[in-house]
Amino acid sequence: MSYVVFPTPRTYIPGEGSRVRRDVPLAASTDKDLSAQEFVLRATGDNVTLHAGGPLGERYGRSVWQQILDQAGDDIEPFEITDYPDFATRGVMLDISRSRVPTQDTLRRYLELLALARVNEFQLYTEHTFAFEGEEATWHDASPMTADDIRWLGELCSENGIELVPNQNTFGHLERFLATPKHAHRAEAPEGWYMGHEHVESAVIAPNDDNAAFVNSLIDQLLPLFPSRSINIGADETFELGQGVSKDAVAEHGLGRVYLDFVLKIMRPLIEKGYTVQYWADILAHYPELLDEMPEGSLPVVWMYEGKTSLHAASTSTSALNEATVEVGMALEDQLEGFEAAAKELIARDTAFWVAPGTSTWRSLIGRIQNARENMFDAARVGLEHGSTGFLNTLWGDHGMIEPPTTGFEPLLLGGAISWNAATAGDTDTTSVLSRWFYDDDTENLAGAAHTLAGLWNTLGVPSLNSSPLFDILMPHLHTISDLTSVTPEAITRVEQQIDDCINQLARATPRNADAAISIRELTHAASFARFAANELRANPGEAADRLRNLDDLITEQRACWLLRSRPGGLERSLNNLEPLRTKLAEAAEQAR
Repeated sequence: MSYVVFPTPRTYIPGEGSRVRRDVPLAASTDKDLSAQEFVLRATGDNVTLHAGGPLGERYGRSVWQQILDQAGDDIEPFEITDYPDFATRGVMLDISRSRVPTQDTLRRYLELLALARVNEFQLYTEHTFAFEGEEATWHDASPMTADDIRWLGELCSENGIELVPNQNTFGHLERFLATPKHAHRAEAPEGWYMGHEHVESAVIAPNDDNAAFVNSLIDQLLPLFPSRSINIGADETFELGQGVSKDAVAEHGLGRVYLDFVLKIMRPLIEKGYTVQYWADILAHYPELLDEMPEGSLPVVWMYEGKTSLHAASTSTSALNEATVEVGMALEDQLEGFEAAAKELIARDTAFWVAPGTSTWRSLIGRIQNARENMFDAARVGLEHGSTGFLNTLWGDHGMIEPPTTGFEPLLLGGAISWNAATAGDTDTTSVLSRWFYDDDTENLAGAAHTLAGLWNTLGVPSLNSSPLFDILMPHLHTISDLTSVTPEAITRVEQQIDDCINQLARATPRNADAAISIRELTHAASFARFAANELRANPGEAADRLRNLDDLITEQRACWLLRSRPGGLERSLNNLEPLRTKLAEAAEQAR
């Protein structure tokens, strides 16, 4: 094929006859024999025709024709392209509850990328970051999305052929509500609980009727703002359930039963109103006998965020990796087969489910593109083998979403290609596609540097799980998920040199898109943060004062870059994650004086 088309078409047949003038008008028609998103684009002689199964099929066919026109001269070689998706629903979920709430300009930029990647569903994951009426004490410092914001976003999604779906957690991850005097009584563990040896605040609400009514009242505020007839109610990672208010009920009925009974109190009213209710499948995977009780209209979404290479490397590590699996929901040895393991109970019962891989950008600073790629292909393979109709790519923001939005652009684009057609996505040159149609960068230096940086997380040569070693270095107060004990000086030097090369490459980039300067600045800053982290592995205590000054400079630039893409609420909360490292360096500097 003479032209670059993204996503790579399912079939391309060179045509016969004369070449096609670029000014020949495209004639579009609906073909009921084609599936809703399928299209056939033909160009030969004096005719350019597009047959589509529906509005989305026509949209995708027109975009292909435009891509070809962007590359063609006065005339075009004849061809026929037929294309249709592997997954009917190709979604993206963006976490806006881990401090970083994007500006409207940033959301617009995300949607431009998702439209290019043929994503047709968008979810904003919210906990406390919607301005619920009567809940100002919960969201007052978070710069939350408002009702007007959601209406605006819904219209923008519709213009781009994307359905905006509400995603509101309803059981766990509600710590910001429970931290207020108004809702403290709702906590499963009002006095906190122990995750291993660490005492943590409760994030799970007690499973009672009053709390179900409270959660349903929040949902009732959201639903009128979304035209979608789907909703994601979360209900994942209810870690402390049964350790507080519900302890006696769990002892009598079992944890799975108590969990399910509460979820049904949220789910059934929605199903009765005609909604399809998505929920994370991690909890009921441990209680497969209860899956048969899930009502029609409920849809389990199976998440797994590690590729098999990372899982197997972690399983053979002598570090704490084998103990640090609570964050991914089940013992590491039970995860080694990736999505096949995560979905096994649903597969055994022939229950329909969606797959949800991830961008692997969270806890990374600069990304983990190899893991993201392997994780997404694994999700697609298992989903297709077992009849899944939905692929929901997730971009989480654990521990303050320090990494900038630019790190997520490549894995989001790749996820769109994989969910459209996994068989051809492996040949996708994401650097070229992003440079041509997203950054408008003839040098390809911006996308190229981003790709190289996103591959450096494993250059240190140590096992890592759900995190990059470079991130873990900056967070000494967290339970480290990377084995940093075996890093060699040679590996550190290699990473530093590669980061320096990428920073120099970014300086040579010439993108012409509207936010070009922002992309270069925030990615250069992220690379500098990663370089600082690598250097910390061999830092001399006598250099603590210089390291502290360096960190303070990085924090100052983090503030500036944050405000270029994100709302101010949540910024200080995010930066608080760096305070333990700053305190450590300040104490070392004082001792060295």
